[in-house]
Amino acid sequence: MGTHFTHLTACRCAVALMLVVCASPFTSASAYAVEWGSDKDSVRKDDLGSFQGDRLGVEIRTQFDTLHSSHVKVTLNWYDKWAGEDVKQVLFEDTRAARIEDYKFTLDRGKATVYIDYLCPKSRKDTTTTCKEQWEWKKNSRRFKLEGKKSSDPLAKTGDEIAKLLKRKKFDQAKKELEKAQKELGEDKLDNEELFGLFWGGIIDAAYDDYRNGRKKKAVERIQGFLKDPPITSSEQCPEKDVAVVCLGEKALCGCSDKFGQVRYSDRWDKRYSKLAKMLGKLDEHELAERLLVPALGLFPQNTDVMLTLADMYWATERDYKARPLYAKVRKIRMADKTYIPNRVYDRFKEK
Repeated sequence: MGTHFTHLTACRCAVALMLVVCASPFTSASAYAVEWGSDKDSVRKDDLGSFQGDRLGVEIRTQFDTLHSSHVKVTLNWYDKWAGEDVKQVLFEDTRAARIEDYKFTLDRGKATVYIDYLCPKSRKDTTTTCKEQWEWKKNSRRFKLEGKKSSDPLAKTGDEIAKLLKRKKFDQAKKELEKAQKELGEDKLDNEELFGLFWGGIIDAAYDDYRNGRKKKAVERIQGFLKDPPITSSEQCPEKDVAVVCLGEKALCGCSDKFGQVRYSDRWDKRYSKLAKMLGKLDEHELAERLLVPALGLFPQNTDVMLTLADMYWATERDYKARPLYAKVRKIRMADKTYIPNRVYDRFKEK
């Protein structure tokens, strides 16, 4: 009796467990069979061209899965003269992010190969990454076989190419690469914040290099030229908080109705703004210093190069009341860090 009860209980528990697993909301959608051929199907049929003395066709069916994915079934069809029969070969049947209109089929007759291109985003925000599958015809099996699959992110490639060009100071070529991406991918697909950062960072690096090599006028002209006619601006409607705003165009101060770019914090930008501050300070470019460094002070609160250049700018423009607190902060931070403090800081930091 006890043994029978134990076995019965175990069976019931096993059945219950199976039901729980089957009903689990975390079970992959592809684990469930999709019934094709109903009015739920979206269907597209393409003629890929001449193949084996006949025509090669493709049928793609999709069904809604989620807001970010669809069930998909792709079938090639042709007439096999050697076997004397119509052939239908299902290439794949699964769940993917691409919609029915996102698939592109190409037949390379010389290589007897079908290429399938479709969107395969890495994240929900990704709208440009594509995959390409290579299906080759095999004489022995008289079927197509998947021989390769690769993905490509044109946005990442654009950013990498622009970064390489800027590093080599090829600014005109970098602008052309940007214009090409805007035309081919669409401006709404580009990450304006990242691309603005690439160009602005490249300008600062190039200008600092000019300054260190004695081309002081060139350094200033490079920065002024970028501010006046930037290749790209922020896509945000208004400047965000906790960023270094770069006002573009003719205005030194900008708001929601003006052109601007913005930089978010990173160690690299902290060091880059140190170079910018040192250069503007040594060149006595007070207007540029106030325009570019004041909006950056809050983002880099421990950057004494930015503070020192601003303090000197305020002192030179007879705004001692703004200069002294910055001198005092430079003195305090650098004393704690045991780094160099110019004599003028000691002379000017005290309240009067």
